[in-house]
Amino acid sequence: MHGALANDLYSRLYTDLEFYSRSVFRELHTQPAPPVHRTIYQAVNDPDAPFVNVNIPRGTSKSTILESAICQRITRNVKPGLWDYGLVIGESKEKAEERGSNVKDHLRENDTLRAIHQELYGTPDIIKWERRYEFETFNSCRWMFRGMEQAVIGAKRKAARILFLGFDDAESLKNANTPEKCERNRTHINQSIMPMRDPMNAKVLFMGTPTMQGCYQDRIGKSKAWLTIADKLIRDDGSLMWPERFSRAWLRREKARMESEGSLDAFYISYLCTFQNKSTRQFSKRRYFDAWRLTEEGRVI
Repeated sequence: MHGALANDLYSRLYTDLEFYSRSVFRELHTQPAPPVHRTIYQAVNDPDAPFVNVNIPRGTSKSTILESAICQRITRNVKPGLWDYGLVIGESKEKAEERGSNVKDHLRENDTLRAIHQELYGTPDIIKWERRYEFETFNSCRWMFRGMEQAVIGAKRKAARILFLGFDDAESLKNANTPEKCERNRTHINQSIMPMRDPMNAKVLFMGTPTMQGCYQDRIGKSKAWLTIADKLIRDDGSLMWPERFSRAWLRREKARMESEGSLDAFYISYLCTFQNKSTRQFSKRRYFDAWRLTEEGRVI
């Protein structure tokens, strides 16, 4: 492919994540996508949104969008020697390794992606070397995958700092199911992980579903520093987020199943992104508004 058309197509691959994902990973787009996907694609490519928080239900292809974003960054790193360095944080090192393996499989086996790199770089081979939790490409990209429990301080390539920091369902019912664990995650993220990024040019993408009120993603959802994109399978107006995948009949059956098992709260968290049970509401209204009082000695608590 040559000429102006080829240049236009390649230019769009660099700037339009939705076009890139649908062109390169056609086998993953077998159903019409919900409108929120387009909003996420645009936010990931928006240089004016350094912090993006995606709060949408389980099973709505968040990880597919993340994998597409990683592959797009590798494709468009066309200046040899100019390093693009990324770090992805998962719930555990096993989950992080799984995400990294998926990305490496795309780079090795996707014929469309390999053809693009053949046209751009003269070779279809993309991965230069790989280890269990990281890999490096021939066009100066290095990606690392770590679990929330793993140390990341010092994780950089020479003088290059992290330019893309992704959180892939990093909080779960295992590591963010109590106020103490939520506080530990927040401290680890802000004191260990966030300082690893490039202070001027880094993109931070947090994708997941909050596990309880007061967890890290719940906090950033209320922060003006983050662009929060939120949706749920059944919206407040009664419409469905993704009827092609989650129909009303399926949702009724799933709700009845989980309620019969005593897990109705998990249904609201996973699919409606709301907290119904007191055990998942770290802050009640009474505790929030009565956060201070005077003791008999006149001291403020």
